[in-house]
Amino acid sequence: MSVWSWVLDDGLDQEMVDLAGEFRSLSPESIDQRCDDLAQDAAEGDLVPMQRYAMALVHAGRVEDSSRVWWALAQRHPTSLVGWLNLAFALVRSGRPDAATNALKRARERLAEDPVSVAALDTRAQELREARAEQRRALRLIELQAAAARERLTVGADRPGDRFRLARLLYGLLIAEGGSVTLDEALAAAKEAHAEDCQSRR
Repeated sequence: MSVWSWVLDDGLDQEMVDLAGEFRSLSPESIDQRCDDLAQDAAEGDLVPMQRYAMALVHAGRVEDSSRVWWALAQRHPTSLVGWLNLAFALVRSGRPDAATNALKRARERLAEDPVSVAALDTRAQELREARAEQRRALRLIELQAAAARERLTVGADRPGDRFRLARLLYGLLIAEGGSVTLDEALAAAKEAHAEDCQSRR
């Protein structure tokens, strides 16, 4: 969800900006050590140290690991809106939109007495539904384009570049959530496109 961003409790924003800058200057080994140090600080389960650790994992490029910390935070601090919102975002970023939807539903149950939190969660849930609907429409368009290219190739009415076009479309479907293409299909199309290109160069 490109329209989402990480949210933090008051007072942590600048600290996280500083942490992101620090991580950019560290070696991979030093980043791992820094994350280990913050993990120890978070081991007691206090809210702020857990947020620091989860965001450190984000800055380290370990978003899936951060989702586990946000989950633990949400369980330990079930009334933390920040924890639930960041859990949902981490799950989306990790390619798990269904889990994100479930997290938002669970958060709504835990925060049902807080109308401000409920409104924020409902907004996120709606945004997620809309984004997934748009994703499905885009995926369907790619499927139709791939089917058209295949049909042209099958009946001998192909256009220049159709094999490469088909290979790119199938690769897009391969890596897309909900795509119906297998690795073998994508590789076969790529090989055919490469073979055609080699032949045209002779």
